[in-house]
Amino acid sequence: MKLEIIPYTHVCGLKTFKINDINADTDDFGYSEDLSPETAPEYGCGNRQFILYDDYEKSLQVQNKYNITHDEYEYVCDELVDKLSIGCCSCCS
Repeated sequence: MKLEIIPYTHVCGLKTFKINDINADTDDFGYSEDLSPETAPEYGCGNRQFILYDDYEKSLQVQNKYNITHDEYEYVCDELVDKLSIGCCSCCS
């Protein structure tokens, strides 16, 4: 599998996300959510995390879409959580 993940410097998103040279969509794997908005600084998040979907059928569709194995799917998930879970941040404007 060829994986390219490049996050933006100060934003909770990805500048580049490709799997096997296919432009990939993080929405295929999960979603981003502030788990602690009550502690958020002005123009930011209290605890921004990337939450993976817990849907076996969806994971099979995603594996087929990007031509990856289950182990590769799990690796991509781990990378997305690592790159997109940023905790407390005040970079929004």
